[in-house]
Amino acid sequence: RLATARAPALRDLDGEAFVTWSPRGGRYFIDLLDRLFEAGGVQPRIVQRVNQVHAMLALVGAGIGVALVPGSARGNSMADIRLRPIALPATTGPELWLAWRGDNANPCLPSVRAAALETGEA
Repeated sequence: RLATARAPALRDLDGEAFVTWSPRGGRYFIDLLDRLFEAGGVQPRIVQRVNQVHAMLALVGAGIGVALVPGSARGNSMADIRLRPIALPATTGPELWLAWRGDNANPCLPSVRAAALETGEA
């Protein structure tokens, strides 16, 4: 039903069998999803935990449950899996940090930093 109905919303995941991240490999994502579900009043039924996106997609393809995966998973097309965007509150996005060596003399660094910081503010 989530693959063919209207665009899914977070509330549509309430009670769904859910494939999610393993605490060993995805603590950040588990915490992010926990906050998201709590804020949305969603109680997913966790049926499997894995460390990698392709394992998550394979389990979804096997009919084990649904999963929230990063947009980059679109490049991992698998038969019988439908990847659909889901509207999420803007505050739930991943936290990203830019790091560089303090003594880096690469002349491209200032423009890369500026582009990354500009993109991060959007």
